[in-house]
Amino acid sequence: MDETIDTLFDLEPDDIGGKTAPVATPPEEPGVQTYVAHYTSPVTESPTKGYFEFESEHRASSKKNAHDARIRMLELFGKDAVSWVIDEVKLKKKKDELCGDQIELDFREPKKPRKRRAGKKWL
Repeated sequence: MDETIDTLFDLEPDDIGGKTAPVATPPEEPGVQTYVAHYTSPVTESPTKGYFEFESEHRASSKKNAHDARIRMLELFGKDAVSWVIDEVKLKKKKDELCGDQIELDFREPKKPRKRRAGKKWL
């Protein structure tokens, strides 16, 4: 009986007649992506707010992505930016190739305001 068990493990999948499972490939990493970070300076005589673009290979809202944003902010603005805070990091959207830099117009009818449901007035 032990011999049959050992021989079953020695067989190839083609010998058994079964199909082999496809090899699972890891999902492809998107690589380096462009993000937009919004920053705010502390409330002083001249508080500043703004945004800048940076590239990172890490996912949005991760610590490594925030670290990349912080490093880029310090490279751009120097020692003044040490006390600034990064409020938000978003993935930069790619522009549509059809419109280019032209403003898109929306010719749809405006949405009608919804009517309120009739209330029960006998109470």
